[in-house]
Amino acid sequence: EKEIDLISSNYLFDIFDCNDDLLIEILTSLLEINLYFSKNRFLENNQFKELFTKELHPHHLFFLFLQRISFDHNTLIDFLVSTTSTNFVIYLNNYLKYSLSTKQFPEQLIEDNLSKKMISYHKIFLNSVLPCIVHSRLIIERSIKVGSFPFNVNFLIRQMELFEEWLES
Repeated sequence: EKEIDLISSNYLFDIFDCNDDLLIEILTSLLEINLYFSKNRFLENNQFKELFTKELHPHHLFFLFLQRISFDHNTLIDFLVSTTSTNFVIYLNNYLKYSLSTKQFPEQLIEDNLSKKMISYHKIFLNSVLPCIVHSRLIIERSIKVGSFPFNVNFLIRQMELFEEWLES
């Protein structure tokens, strides 16, 4: 397994750090591009293969996004219910669908900020991403029960549950 330098994807977050709406649109577009490339086998022998299979890989970008919000489930929910939430709901739903359709992580290692060790994506998702998704889902479900969630996200809750099951398996 190779360690890779993921500087350029971090720049993406640095550049659009102050514009959440644009960042979410870019993440959504990059996910769509990655899906297009993978469906059409465009990346098999192409100069973009390394870029889209490593630095701009959907799992990596989702991880960086959650890392930028400190894996805070309340911030994730704020993104869902903000006035421009439609874009984030679409991005999150599409990302979860992508994860469930591929059911595989990139092979390279990623640095764990706490231990400063290089670990697998699966392990870091279990340690960092899963708790954020679980807490977010539980809060959304409670909000729906008391009628305080602003719109129907049952489809998203189901995707979150399936994502959680996949990570834990």
